[in-house]
Amino acid sequence: MNTSVFLDTTIQIDKIWGDTPHRHALNQILDKFESRTSSSYVKMEFKRGFLQYLVYMYNILVESKDFREIYVRMQKLSPQVTHRIGGVCCALSSFFDIKELKVPKTYDRPMLDELYLLMESFLRQRIETAMSSFEDGLDSITDQTGCFLATLEPIMRGEKFDNRNPICKKQDIKCSIVNFLTENREAFQQILQILEDSPDLDQELEKMKKAVEKILKYHDEIANRTNCWHCGDAIIAIECPSQAQLFTTNQKHFQPICSAINKDVISP
Repeated sequence: MNTSVFLDTTIQIDKIWGDTPHRHALNQILDKFESRTSSSYVKMEFKRGFLQYLVYMYNILVESKDFREIYVRMQKLSPQVTHRIGGVCCALSSFFDIKELKVPKTYDRPMLDELYLLMESFLRQRIETAMSSFEDGLDSITDQTGCFLATLEPIMRGEKFDNRNPICKKQDIKCSIVNFLTENREAFQQILQILEDSPDLDQELEKMKKAVEKILKYHDEIANRTNCWHCGDAIIAIECPSQAQLFTTNQKHFQPICSAINKDVISP
């Protein structure tokens, strides 16, 4: 049995929200490890990404009159937001088991109203427990960055949730990210080197390279939210304990980053 595994944001989302066969496959892999860990920074990414779009979808639901209005509103979203919402829709397979769903030829209004209320209740309960469910199945959560945003939960305001994140600024630092950079400067330099040596970086890795260049020159720049988030995969890779394997579905980004700092990466 392997010693330890570190779960990144993609695995945490799939572990909690994936369909039953997918969750079962992930758990079979996780059962091979004696220790399972993640981090407060991963929790922040979970909150600002997947949970944010789950809240967005819920708020559309409570503002709309019926499923048709939801569909019309989602058609007007930008392609980027539509892609994100699509991931949330896939995750709702835990509510709609398509294989067992028997679709009648016609619907009556009371049945649709009941289904609408059931989905609203389901989403509300899952949002309310999302941050605590993040810790399910983990033996520990490292807090090397002291991420302040990871401590905040969605707040119900009237009928809708508010999951907005305060804008982190270097003038008002509420976390330990600058100390984290100082303590791990060499690792960031190694990551920057491999990014500079890579000829075909995608848009996200290009953003990371520019952000790492900036924060290595001016350490407090990492406390600005945009720079911090662009360095997210690098931060997560450095957080991963040296004896652990980093578990992700995003091999494309983590493989070069982790190879630069001698960390092992595995995928489902």
